[in-house]
Amino acid sequence: MRRNPDEKIREVEEVLIAAHRGRVAAEPVDSFARDVMFQVRQMRAPTFEPIRNGTDSRTVWRFAFVSGLMALIFLAYSLNVDLSGIQFAQSVVGDPSTLMLAETLAAI
Repeated sequence: MRRNPDEKIREVEEVLIAAHRGRVAAEPVDSFARDVMFQVRQMRAPTFEPIRNGTDSRTVWRFAFVSGLMALIFLAYSLNVDLSGIQFAQSVVGDPSTLMLAETLAAI
C-alpha cells in the first residue's frame, strides 16, 4: 500500500518538531564576552582608505596643488604682459572663433 505524500511530509514535520523541542541550549562560558571584547580591541582600523575610483587622496591633493600653482603662474604672466581681453581669450583657448566671444565680453 502506498502512502500519501502529505502523510510523509507530516511525519517529517513531526520528527523535526520533536528534535527541535528536545535540544539542549548550550550555555556560553563566562569568559566568552571578555574574549570577544579583547579580540575587538585588538582589531585595528585601516590606516589608508582609498577613494572609490581607485586613486588615493594624496593624488587628488597633488593635482589640486599643481592646478592652483599653474593658475597663479598664468595670472602673474598675464598681469606682467598686460594682455587685452581679446588677447587673453586667444591665449587661453587658442581658437580664432573666440574673437567674437572676447569682443562680446569686452563690450560688457
